[in-house]
Amino acid sequence: MTDAEGRVTRATLLQLPGRPGWGVWYAHTAPSDHDVSVAFHAADGRLLVELPGSYA
Repeated sequence: MTDAEGRVTRATLLQLPGRPGWGVWYAHTAPSDHDVSVAFHAADGRLLVELPGSYA
């Protein structure tokens, strides 16, 4: 996630054993009233999807 000031927070991806293709991600951030955008990248760095900023 990237906030309005450009600070990047990395998320952790969890995948269930025996359930390929299923996963969930989470990230810890401080509370904020600023705009946040989310981008998902493949292991090779390719951008998979980007969600526009939204207010938390």
